[in-house]
Amino acid sequence: GDRGGGPSLGNLVRWFGEKCELVVHQQLEEGISVWTVPDLSKAILEVLRTARNDAELEHRLVDLLGFAHLELIQTLISKRLALATVASMSLETAPPGPERTAERAESASNFSVKTEEQVFLEKLRRK
Repeated sequence: GDRGGGPSLGNLVRWFGEKCELVVHQQLEEGISVWTVPDLSKAILEVLRTARNDAELEHRLVDLLGFAHLELIQTLISKRLALATVASMSLETAPPGPERTAERAESASNFSVKTEEQVFLEKLRRK
């Protein structure tokens, strides 16, 4: 088995939970509390699962979290695939099979912007 580096999903869930608590805590201090921690984490995971592309993803996360958390938003976007895996697991407690594929897909998709040339080549291949 290739237990490659990179945080396990368990660590990711913990990290994500801590970040959500941090955001809610900061919003409380600023007097703009709109979320409980479970609601915020659900909302973020929903966005990660449903956004059609990174631009929409970023826009909707900024709506949720505000510009104060831009760094966190960038991290969430980079961890999108793994977190979406977590989201689908927590929704239907799937067996821990897709973990490694999610990590592999994440490293592959970190550069998700395709050049026109790549798109063109893919079209050619499909024919």
